[in-house]
Amino acid sequence: MPRHSRIGDPVTFGDETFPRMECFEENASAIRIEALRLHALRESLRSSHEVSPYQVRISRRDE
Repeated sequence: MPRHSRIGDPVTFGDETFPRMECFEENASAIRIEALRLHALRESLRSSHEVSPYQVRISRRDE
């Protein structure tokens, strides 16, 4: 995936790369709860390429 990334794949990222990271850190608990709910529904969620054909390179395709 790094070749598709706009920011590369360094081992760590500085604060300047993600200046709003503090917002994510403050809301980590709520984000985790939402992610777990989505995980429980994963079989009913559409693949990325079904939502946006431009994502076909990075999407899992069930054939």
